[in-house]
Amino acid sequence: MPATDEQLLAWAEDCLHLNGHGTVILRALETGDIDRVRDLAGRAERRAWRMYCEMVAAGAKIPEDWRQPDPT
Repeated sequence: MPATDEQLLAWAEDCLHLNGHGTVILRALETGDIDRVRDLAGRAERRAWRMYCEMVAAGAKIPEDWRQPDPT
């Protein structure tokens, strides 16, 4: 099923949020606030994974070289 304009807008907003998380993570690293870094990294990971799953459901192809990360 093709993505709607609303879905494309939501993904664009997700990309901006992920970029913002990266900026704030760098600032938190500079100040040594590791708890904040962990929180932001987790939020970015969940948002990116949700967006990826939505894109695949909308018809995006899974990259051939993609592998499930090793949990260890």
